[in-house]
Amino acid sequence: MVFSDRHKAGRLWRWRLTHGLHMSPDEIELYGLETNEREATNFVAYRYFERLMRPVLNDVESRVLSENKWVFHQLARSAGLPVPRTFALYDPMQGVTHDGRPCASVDDVMGLLQREQPNGLVIKPAGGIQGRGVLVYDEVDPRAGKARTQAGETVDLRELVVNLPAARFSSGSGHVLQEPVSQHLELSRINPDTINTLRIVTHISHDGDVRIPFAAVRFGRSGNVVDNWSRGGISVGVDIENGQMKRGVLKPKYGGRWITSHPDTHVEFAGTFLPMWSRAIELCRRASRDLPGLRSIGWDLVITSSGPVILEANERHSLVMVQVHSDGWLAQPGVREDLAADGFDLPRRVPSTPLTAAQVLKRRTLKHGQQLMRRSC
Repeated sequence: MVFSDRHKAGRLWRWRLTHGLHMSPDEIELYGLETNEREATNFVAYRYFERLMRPVLNDVESRVLSENKWVFHQLARSAGLPVPRTFALYDPMQGVTHDGRPCASVDDVMGLLQREQPNGLVIKPAGGIQGRGVLVYDEVDPRAGKARTQAGETVDLRELVVNLPAARFSSGSGHVLQEPVSQHLELSRINPDTINTLRIVTHISHDGDVRIPFAAVRFGRSGNVVDNWSRGGISVGVDIENGQMKRGVLKPKYGGRWITSHPDTHVEFAGTFLPMWSRAIELCRRASRDLPGLRSIGWDLVITSSGPVILEANERHSLVMVQVHSDGWLAQPGVREDLAADGFDLPRRVPSTPLTAAQVLKRRTLKHGQQLMRRSC
């Protein structure tokens, strides 16, 4: 009977988290909320963030600045931000090189590679997410028409381009062609099989300050070409103040384990300081002001031997992957007050009855409208 009562209580608690706070089963597991040992209301559920908060924090019309990789790299280059050498957008209808030449056919791509002579090649969908469809080649020989993968497989460049799948996303079509970036030896020591990237989140508050609520570094796994958490990579927390790495965690579908060393190389990362951390932080602060209309951005950076390089800006960044390393976003000083200025009255107790997304949005809209009226008086 005692076990039955505890079981019922546990089911009721999970039900309140799922329906009252919009938590997913993965979030409940990762944040350790199966019991009430941690303050659940300090965590913002991704579903709530995605559906209700993101459209307020980031203007829909401005999303193309970050989500279309070709547009972002053109903008970043014009702003003087360090980004990978980006050659072209290959697209059968609107393909163009960085210097204004057409890049709409296989011959256009081959001519581009002959001119640029890149040290390797990265091909990624311009509007892709989570590392899907990314191809990485360590060596490219345009004259021979060959490219070689890290695994040593040789491919024909013409066949590669011809067989590229259609890449049509809401953020844009076509493929971006870039030169690979070499990572710092300290990161290669931990995992040499992929480029291991930092994820630094910036949030522009109502007073104009650029806050950094979360930071993590992702390490890929042997056999993968990308380090994405959703593809089996490891998310490792980082102390924002000094760049010291904490524990790492796998996504629940890959085991959800907490670890302190890389499972393939067995190199310890917990307690290690990331190189050039202060430069990476300052770069993200600076870059966040170059994307007007986007107050919440997840930046992907590579630390190279000469400094940090921005790979991508993500308007639709994963809150779970970084929030898991904290006591919750709302536990940080001033966050509730700042979000309240946007009309978000976030609960301090887990609701006993669920609110639908429409009800939450209605409450937020009414509250925000009242605040605007008070300010105009």
